[in-house]
Amino acid sequence: AYYGNPYYDSLGNLYSEGGAVSLESVTSELGVVGVRSSGGTLQVSNSLLQKNSLDGLHMINVSAPVILNSSFLSNTRYAAYLNLSGMALDTSQVEGNNSSNNARNGWVLETSPTGSSLLVGTPAGMPYVVKGMTVNSGASLEVEAGAEIKMEAGTVFVTNGVLSVTGTSAEPVIFTSIKDDNVSGDTNHDGSLSSPAVGDWYEVFVSSSGSAELEHTLLRYGGAFRGYPYYDTLGNLYNEDGITSLESVTSTLGTNGMKSNGGTVMIQHSTFMSNTTGVLLTGNITNTSV
Repeated sequence: AYYGNPYYDSLGNLYSEGGAVSLESVTSELGVVGVRSSGGTLQVSNSLLQKNSLDGLHMINVSAPVILNSSFLSNTRYAAYLNLSGMALDTSQVEGNNSSNNARNGWVLETSPTGSSLLVGTPAGMPYVVKGMTVNSGASLEVEAGAEIKMEAGTVFVTNGVLSVTGTSAEPVIFTSIKDDNVSGDTNHDGSLSSPAVGDWYEVFVSSSGSAELEHTLLRYGGAFRGYPYYDTLGNLYNEDGITSLESVTSTLGTNGMKSNGGTVMIQHSTFMSNTTGVLLTGNITNTSV
């Protein structure tokens, strides 16, 4: 039920505020939120979170959740949601889960991590759905092989720190549109009502304080028009006077496959196809290796 002061919110069937919660073979259903945790530690194993009027699982500043072999079914909004800032993010103990018939099938992320963070590979049907991602200056984020990242409309994946994307030929890392049903299925749960297109999301953005090293990575459907201060389309990947290194990267179906305004750019064994422009280099590029 709805709480007044100090929450002014509906907390759900189970709510933890900075505590330690461990759930094994639990069903939480027909509430507002199945399980909500604000801070503290959370372990959910072999459980079912279903038919809730908002989210199956809602986490705020839970930096290292342990979510194993659990199902998120028919929740009205998100299968699972994580809002995190000012701390590291570690998903190394998130595995074996599945979701279906939620408005967003997957791990919805709205995060700005510090420290050393990790996004592990995702099983089919449980991609990362990015509503917001900023790697802070001085922080690092590694995205491991097999991670599938689907971008909501109007979102940017920003690195002001160090971004390392370590896909492999067998398990590439994918950045794509929320509407792309060819990756982890119908994540936005609208059947055939939407289909992906150029400019569905903004870009992976490398700032002047940031660096990005991408290996065996696929980017597509980015490059939406940006307002102030750019008034332009930046592409699937944009380097703003930072350092960007690409190895065996495919960037396709964007406005620009990649754009760099200054900075350092290194590109090897990569493919840019079906974009308006493949690679666009502007400004004072201090070092280019192609």
